Amino acid sequence: MERQDYPKAAHYLKLYLTQDSSDYAIWESLLISLSETANHKETMEYATRASDLFPWATMPYYIQGLDLFNQKKYEEALIPLTNCIGIGFNDRYLETDTYCIMADIHFHLGNVEPFVEYYEKALKVSPDETWIMNNYAYYSAELGTNLDRALELAKHIITKEPRNSKYHDTLAWVLYKKGEHTE
Repeated sequence: MERQDYPKAAHYLKLYLTQDSSDYAIWESLLISLSETANHKETMEYATRASDLFPWATMPYYIQGLDLFNQKKYEEALIPLTNCIGIGFNDRYLETDTYCIMADIHFHLGNVEPFVEYYEKALKVSPDETWIMNNYAYYSAELGTNLDRALELAKHIITKEPRNSKYHDTLAWVLYKKGEHTE
């Protein structure tokens, strides 16, 4: 998928699967291609078929959860992502991203405790990812919770990427929410 023509790739992968649907690697490539097309109905259809054929694989559940999350169907997205976590991971990126999506879902639902829990899990798996620290800090400020941890993270990412204005914005927002500002 080097050329990033995902609809075309999906077309040929679906053709292949009509001849042989037993190759999990083809299914995974198809799911990744479909997830890039924003065709939610087709993505869910094939992800569900793949999870039925390969119940031991995390990717079909992840794709289902990601697709539902992108549609803002937060409660529904929890089910396949929880299945994904229950199966386990052999891919650090997939594990990290699953935890971040779970945290973001709980942010949108206003569930503070699982929001914190899943961002901490993501950081345990990928402790150097500044985007995770930034999202965690910013969303914590939005919720008005865990502000000491948010400040710690915001200051840390500034030292790692001092020229990223998005990270300075997060630090300013955390300081404001902590009341550490002057009028």
